[in-house]
Amino acid sequence: MLMGDFNATPWSGVAHAMERTGLLRPSSLVPTSGAMPGNAISFLPIDQALGTPHWCIHTGAVNPSVGSDHRIVRVGLEPGSPASTRATPSWRAITFAVLLVGLLWECVCRRDRLLAARSKG
Repeated sequence: MLMGDFNATPWSGVAHAMERTGLLRPSSLVPTSGAMPGNAISFLPIDQALGTPHWCIHTGAVNPSVGSDHRIVRVGLEPGSPASTRATPSWRAITFAVLLVGLLWECVCRRDRLLAARSKG
C-alpha cells in the first residue's frame, strides 16, 4: 500500500510509473486537494492511494478541510483481488470533469458572496 501527496494526477507519468510496479489504484477519482474558489486546478486529485493485489482499496472517503490545502484521505483495505481493476476514464473526460467541477464551485462561491452582501445591506 502506498499513500501520499505526490502532486501527481492519476493520469500523469508519475502515477503510471507507480502502476508499472504492480500497485493498483481505485477506479474512482476523488479530488483530494483543497477547493480554492476561482482555481479549477485545486480540484485535481493529486493525493494518491494505491493498493496491491494482496491488499486492495475497497472504500475511500475524503474528510472535510481542516485548514490545509489538502484533505485527509481515508481508505478501507481488503485482502484479495480488487474489484477496482476496471479501466479508468480517459484523461480528456477527467480534465473536462475537473474543469466543470471548478466552474460549479466558483458559481457557488459567487452565489454565497452575493447572499452574504444582501444580508448585510
